[in-house]
Amino acid sequence: MGVGNMTIDRKEKTKVIGMFNQHKFDDILVILNQHDIEDDVTLLTIKGVIESIHNNYDAAIKSFETGLALNPEDNAKIDIILNLADSHCRHKRRDKVAEILKQFPSIFKFPSTLSNPDQIARSYLILAWNQFESNEYQKSLDLLTDIIEKGSACPSLIENAIFNRGICNFQDKKYNEAIADYNRLSNGSEFFSNGKILKFLAEIEIRLIEGDFDTAESMISDLKGEVQERYVIKIAEAAANSTSTELQNRIFDRLQSISSDSTNYATALLWAGQYAYNNNNSAKSIDLLKNINEKQHEHYARAQNLLGCIEYQREKYVLAKEHFNNILALPPGTFTKNDRDVFEENASINEASIP
Repeated sequence: MGVGNMTIDRKEKTKVIGMFNQHKFDDILVILNQHDIEDDVTLLTIKGVIESIHNNYDAAIKSFETGLALNPEDNAKIDIILNLADSHCRHKRRDKVAEILKQFPSIFKFPSTLSNPDQIARSYLILAWNQFESNEYQKSLDLLTDIIEKGSACPSLIENAIFNRGICNFQDKKYNEAIADYNRLSNGSEFFSNGKILKFLAEIEIRLIEGDFDTAESMISDLKGEVQERYVIKIAEAAANSTSTELQNRIFDRLQSISSDSTNYATALLWAGQYAYNNNNSAKSIDLLKNINEKQHEHYARAQNLLGCIEYQREKYVLAKEHFNNILALPPGTFTKNDRDVFEENASINEASIP
């Protein structure tokens, strides 16, 4: 497992364990990679945890599997199994997670035959996140609720479960429940800051559901970076039919402020073009939409469709036909079948109606 041939001595091992508790992970890897640790369960576990923290999941899994093969005592074995399941979960190998944890049915019962309640809670957290990633929100919520109500002597695991239940409720569009979860996080919790942000996003989502687009638009001024960009686009989509010219103009300005370096740039251009079109500014709409290139397939098709409609209304039929043909010329497999059918049908109908 390490690149060196020397076996690590007891003094050095004690030093590594102390460094692990101090989170000196990079320094630990330097030491472990200089020694042969393949017969030491503790060091293999430490190495696996650090590799997982560094997102080196294959290396982490290899360390944990090597440790399991040494047949450690029960408590250490369960810790390794949980670490192994967690690495597979983070690696999005969902079937593997379920397969690993099903070997230990006693983990999933309250009260459990296991003596360590934190191991039970941790197994629930891993399985709950695995089910969340599979969009099985209710199963995830049930497991997280069990941890919160029954499960652990460790406050950080309870806070972790509350935070993750908030995420699950948020993703399931249960925004009031998500807010209630985030309100339960203690001020000193490691999850408090992120919980505060997600609570704020849930409040924006509620405004959008209520149709209070003005308040939602004003709230996103407190967001930053990519999160703000996503909510600018989300509000643009929700408020596209708003009759408020002032709101439309504010949203249009926000869309145009999104940088060309952003991954959200093409989506922002598309909505900005739509907003300009809605406000009878066809020239501005054309100027924006023509910047969406054919490599951005779905955005390109939508832009070409709108450009075709604009040119058709301007009686520039040759240009209109060119835009509709651009959609039909896109390669098979560019979109889902339903989207492609819609694009092709619109393009065919519009092209056929050109004099």
